[in-house]
Amino acid sequence: MRRIKTLSSEINSKLNKLYGNRYSEALKTVAEGGVIRVRFIPSLRILWVVKGTRRNYLVIPLIYCSCEDFYLNVVLRRTIDLCHHILAQMIADALGRFKSIEIPDDLLFKFLHEWLVV
Repeated sequence: MRRIKTLSSEINSKLNKLYGNRYSEALKTVAEGGVIRVRFIPSLRILWVVKGTRRNYLVIPLIYCSCEDFYLNVVLRRTIDLCHHILAQMIADALGRFKSIEIPDDLLFKFLHEWLVV
């Protein structure tokens, strides 16, 4: 029988204290299957897509998210260190709770346009 990975109560408590509503939103996104790892073949380049309420967002772990919250509150205002999409990606990756797809390298730009452009 395969064990389902979960966050410890200590980690859960710390993340909730640090990120509040962002953490709740991240957990909801993970629970709804909203995190997708996209692996390009043959380069093995990996991009992450996190589904938002209005669109999909490109996430580069711990570095970048294409959402407005990241731009406004992480980059400009510096009031927080990550958005809920990055947090969702981190949680999904740690728990192995993400969808995974593979796409040929030559379809990278088509993928970016179709998945991430409104």
